[in-house]
Amino acid sequence: MEPRHIEWSPDTLYLLEIEKLVKIPSKTDNSRLVYKMCKAASRIMAVKTPVFERHADKIQMARIVPETFYQMAEDKDLPAGIREGLEQLGRFSLDYEGVGMDFHPSNFMQREATGELVLSDPIMNILTFNKALEASKRS
Repeated sequence: MEPRHIEWSPDTLYLLEIEKLVKIPSKTDNSRLVYKMCKAASRIMAVKTPVFERHADKIQMARIVPETFYQMAEDKDLPAGIREGLEQLGRFSLDYEGVGMDFHPSNFMQREATGELVLSDPIMNILTFNKALEASKRS
């Protein structure tokens, strides 16, 4: 399919469709790998972030996101490509201020044809998260 050029307009919603992904079936190598990584991320973040900061001041999390990805990448039981991807996420998150980790099973899918894991939106903007958290407390 040839890409179409569309004139930009501030009152238009644009949709970018890259590829069709599928949910990761349970009790598969991919589901076990995702569970292991997400559990490690939660454990590392819990140790590095004191309880009062974890809920009261999410901005503190931004300081430890790159470090968490790097520590996860040290797990020699993970496939080399996954470890490299985690290192790249660590480097990527260093380039931005105010990022938090959004690393959970729902952000993982897989390519239907090959079974390759695909991770979407692994980091988030902490300031936006804080505003949403404050709004939900007011409701």
